[in-house]
Amino acid sequence: MATYKAYTDRGNWLFDAQDDSDAMRLALFYCWRDGEHLRHITLHGGGYTLRLVKQNNVGDSTVMSFRN
Repeated sequence: MATYKAYTDRGNWLFDAQDDSDAMRLALFYCWRDGEHLRHITLHGGGYTLRLVKQNNVGDSTVMSFRN
């Protein structure tokens, strides 16, 4: 179990998850439930950042935006 920090259009909040996949799943669910727009997730205390990225078949990538 690890603690992650989700950054949204309304601020940020801490939550616990089993792994990176679980952290992304939970953050997306909580944002959907609460009507927030997810920006990114970090492992609390430093380390790395999780983002959803769209990548095409030639290797170009774009960070997904969830703004309306």
